[in-house]
Amino acid sequence: MPIEPEGTTPPTEGQASPDASAGMPQLQMEEFMLLKQQHDELASTLGEYEALIKRQQAEFENFRRRTLREREELLRYAGSELLKELLPVLDTFDRAAEVKPDETGQYPKTFIDGLLLIRTQLAELMKKNSVREIEGAGSAFNPELHMAIAHEHASGQLADTIGEVFQKGYWHHDKVLRAATVKVLKTAPAAPPPRAPPP
Repeated sequence: MPIEPEGTTPPTEGQASPDASAGMPQLQMEEFMLLKQQHDELASTLGEYEALIKRQQAEFENFRRRTLREREELLRYAGSELLKELLPVLDTFDRAAEVKPDETGQYPKTFIDGLLLIRTQLAELMKKNSVREIEGAGSAFNPELHMAIAHEHASGQLADTIGEVFQKGYWHHDKVLRAATVKVLKTAPAAPPPRAPPP
């Protein structure tokens, strides 16, 4: 039978020994510290993600504003190059306007030449920007390309043929910029057969 040291009381049944009770708080402290460390690491990671999301939101907002500003500028100055190319035509108009008629009220040949030059400059500018005329007189009528404002019966003509163009139409690339205003020729109705003479 073991001898108990003096001054100690043997543990009663159901009571933990002094060594066991001293070890439990230490184990719980280690678990607490481990959980606290994991919590701090998760909180730090969460903070980094929140900061990243805020930066991305700010970058997206800056991108949206910049794109909107660039789009507005593009729409505002979309025709600048075309207008710049029209300036020489305007200059020619100004020079033609300076020409005065003679004593008889007739304009000199230089005035007519100036008008023809303006027409040539405009035609070249339209061609450069992929603008071309829609088929006119002699071609088949197409309601997607032509707007008929007059009709005329004509013998020897195919039905729905364009006889006259009042206002030219134009393509821009593969899109109708303006339909042509035309007169459409119709086939003349056949003459009624002659009546048989009375008996």
